[in-house]
Amino acid sequence: MALRIQVDKINCTGCRVCEMVCTLHHEGLVNPEKARIVVIEHFDESIYQPHICQQCDVPDCVNACPMGALSQQDESGLIQVDQDNCTGCLACVEACPYGAIRYLSEFDKIYVCDQCSGDPTCVKFCTVQALKQFESGVPV
Repeated sequence: MALRIQVDKINCTGCRVCEMVCTLHHEGLVNPEKARIVVIEHFDESIYQPHICQQCDVPDCVNACPMGALSQQDESGLIQVDQDNCTGCLACVEACPYGAIRYLSEFDKIYVCDQCSGDPTCVKFCTVQALKQFESGVPV
């Protein structure tokens, strides 16, 4: 069964450590624009909400891509991006109901969570447990 990341927006303090460690892990530097997780502030409700890939059973992002640049791994459920086939049309970004896919034209690249090969750095560094990894609905 696939491991997934559960988001608990009630616990999120908006510290954005998850964004920082994500880019440090993937890019070797701290640049939240390149994070595969993004924390959105909801000022009216006084809450922060991390947005990260939820590995949908039927991923709208994959189905929306006219170039076939996105695919889903059968076993893990992770979304893979073939950057060479991506044209930057943003169909996947618009189709994602979780706001979990980002495209940065400056870098001409799609960013989506790959769970750090099964050991998500963001979960390890989330001290308030706004992010938890689980399998079949049971936190690990």
